[in-house]
Amino acid sequence: MLRSTNVVMPSFLVIGAAKAGTTAVNQFFAEHPEVYICPVQEPRFFSFEGQKFSPDHPLHAKTVTTIEEYRALFDGVTDEKAVGEVSPSYLHNTRAPGNIQAHLPDVRLIAVLRNPVDRAYSHFLHYVKGGTETTTDFASALNDVEGLSLDDWKPRRDYVRFGFYHEQLSRYFARFDPKQIKVYLFEDLRREPEETLKDVYRFVGVDDTFLPDYSKQHNVSGIPRSRALRSFLDRPNAAKSFLRRCIPGPVRRRTADIVRLRNLRKPELSKTVRAELVEVFRDDVLQLQELIGRDLSKWLELPAS
Repeated sequence: MLRSTNVVMPSFLVIGAAKAGTTAVNQFFAEHPEVYICPVQEPRFFSFEGQKFSPDHPLHAKTVTTIEEYRALFDGVTDEKAVGEVSPSYLHNTRAPGNIQAHLPDVRLIAVLRNPVDRAYSHFLHYVKGGTETTTDFASALNDVEGLSLDDWKPRRDYVRFGFYHEQLSRYFARFDPKQIKVYLFEDLRREPEETLKDVYRFVGVDDTFLPDYSKQHNVSGIPRSRALRSFLDRPNAAKSFLRRCIPGPVRRRTADIVRLRNLRKPELSKTVRAELVEVFRDDVLQLQELIGRDLSKWLELPAS
C-alpha cells in the first residue's frame, strides 16, 4: 500500500476496460484476504477530480470528486498487503493518467482488454438490459451515437470510441514506467482463469496460491426476454419487501441472479456489422499489438460469409 504519513492510498488500480471483466476482477480481489479493495466500485475519482455535479446529474451520488472523500474510502485498511480500486473510466478518460500520476506516481496499473467489437456489442446489450438503450438493433444504435467527449459521462451510446485501446493505453505508457503496467486480455480470464489470477496477484504483491471463486458470472449483458420481469427484479416493490422478510438473503440473492440470467437473451452480432467494426478498429489493434507485445490477430478475423 502507498502511505503518506498516516494516509493510506491505493497501491494498485484496475483502469479498465468497461465490459471486459473488471467486475469479476474486482470480486477476485475482494475475496483475497491480503487485499483491501475499495468498498465502492467505480469511485471514478481520477476521472472527475475537482468537478461539481448538479444534484440531478447521474454521477452526483456515485462519484468521488475530492481527495478527502477518496482517502476516506480506504479508512478501513488494516494489515492488508495491497490496497486497490477499480474504475473502468480511467482507461478512456484523458484526465485520469495525469491525475493518477500526480497522486500515485508509483502505483501499479492493471488493464483488461476485450476484442473491441465484442466489447462494443456487450456495452450495447448492457444498456438495453438497463433500459437506457431504446432500440434492440445494434446497427441502428451505432448510427445514432451522441457526440460527447469521453471525458464527460452520462448514460449514452457511444459504444465504439471506448474500444480504441492503443490510443488510451499510450497515455499511460507515456507517464508511467512500463513495469508498473500489466495488460491482460478478456480471453485470458475466460480460458485460463487460475494462471491469469496467479499472475495478477503476484503483480500486486499478494499470495498467488489463493484461489477465488471462478464459478459465478458477473455483470452479464443481454436483452431482457421480459421487461416486466426485469423491472420487478431491479426496482423496489411490495412483493420483494415481503419476500425479503421470508427468505434468507443468500438464497434470495442466488435465486434472483438465476432468474436474471434466464431472462436474458444475447442475439448473435450480425456478420455485416462485425465486419464493418473490424475495419474501424484495425489500425488501432495493429498498433496495440506492438505496444503490449500480444498477438491480437484473432480480433481482426472477419466472419465467414
